[in-house]
Amino acid sequence: MPLSEFTVLAKRTNYDIDRIAAGLGVTFEQVCHRLTTIHGADNSFVPFFLIRQDRAGNVTKRVSGVSNKISDQGGGCPVWNIHSAFQTPDIIIPQFIELWDEKQYFSIARTVERPVFSRRTQDRRLLLILGCEAKYAEQLGYAKGFNLDEKTLYTKIGTNCHTCPRQGCLQRAHQPIHVKLKFDQFKRGATRYES
Repeated sequence: MPLSEFTVLAKRTNYDIDRIAAGLGVTFEQVCHRLTTIHGADNSFVPFFLIRQDRAGNVTKRVSGVSNKISDQGGGCPVWNIHSAFQTPDIIIPQFIELWDEKQYFSIARTVERPVFSRRTQDRRLLLILGCEAKYAEQLGYAKGFNLDEKTLYTKIGTNCHTCPRQGCLQRAHQPIHVKLKFDQFKRGATRYES
């Protein structure tokens, strides 16, 4: 994918991944991967991160042009709507998210086929998550139609249960490693980790 042609097409289409892929004859995943590598060459480009997961939540690829908690540790929060992408294959699911440190991001999630040839009927889909800091969302066509100033737009997530300090999360699956949650053995809480 030639850099100049790719960047012109990306900016002209408001980073529409399907249109870029069709214009260059490449796959959805190849475009996502390329988007994460361009920021260093062109500072006017949105700095993206990419996470690829299997159905069980195992991260099989992690690429980022910038360092942030989501690209370094993320992908395991059940509150993040990325997991519903497996129920709606090939549909792009956008979401505005906020970590416990109040950093805000915009992400899209979509399934792609695992690149293997097999006649088995086993599901071969993987999940791709492409995201960026929320301040860049207005440049993306996927964020059009959202009121970016609305505080309730952001879903409060963590990177994964072991590192998330959020209290009162109904989806918590593990005790956090670095935070002691309030627990009273004589009270029933929303989860088994808090009361």
